[in-house]
Amino acid sequence: MARVVVITGAAGGIGTQLRAHLDARGVYELRLLDIDPRGDPHIIQADLSLMDDRWIAQFEGADAVVHLAANPQPNATWDALIAPNVDAVLNVYLAAAHHKVGRVVLASSIWAMAARLADAGPIEAAEPDPGANAYGASKLFAERVAHAMWRGHGVPTVVLRIGGMRDDADATDVWGYGCWLSVRDGCQGLELAINTAVEGVLIANLTSANAGSRWSLETAREALGFSPQDGVPASRTAARPPAAHLISRLLKPRRSE
Repeated sequence: MARVVVITGAAGGIGTQLRAHLDARGVYELRLLDIDPRGDPHIIQADLSLMDDRWIAQFEGADAVVHLAANPQPNATWDALIAPNVDAVLNVYLAAAHHKVGRVVLASSIWAMAARLADAGPIEAAEPDPGANAYGASKLFAERVAHAMWRGHGVPTVVLRIGGMRDDADATDVWGYGCWLSVRDGCQGLELAINTAVEGVLIANLTSANAGSRWSLETAREALGFSPQDGVPASRTAARPPAAHLISRLLKPRRSE
């Protein structure tokens, strides 16, 4: 029997790649939601920041919900983040609890730990951090909702702190290269999160195996069986400068127009 998987943000960059990957497997029934379906008739238009029986009904009988929908801009203002990154997370979990969904796969971000830039040593997935900007804080809020929904409603979650998922590693500094996540590795990690049995809330970093990266993949490897196939070689990162200039720019929220 096909596993039923709801993908929110299905028309976005990661959602599009994951949908193609899971479709090719042939063992999933996909239910697709996005605030902007971009003309795709297979995607149901849904503003997840507003409770609506039409999209909530898609959670009935689902084995997993992969929650990708969000404002992905690291320098977004709070005003731009509240509806897609705060209200939508609460509503998705309430719908998952109502329909007793088997698990949520929550797309968090490496930005939830970006305040660790100035520290030494590897960045472990389980370490708490206040975040470095409004976007990172919104992702940490989502993670806390996951913990609350496990304690209060028994909804298990795999939290993936995802790096920059794209086809090519294109960065100007060691930090940027360390965050790279290939499409192949990203889809592998997301599918493992859909299928690996978990209890409670599991938090794991998700990047490719990049030389010199400070993002620890230990939890993803041990708990999910993640085995990255790609990575930035040392030859591309050795001469790159630190990312302090990039981080300092992105930590300053843009002014609302």
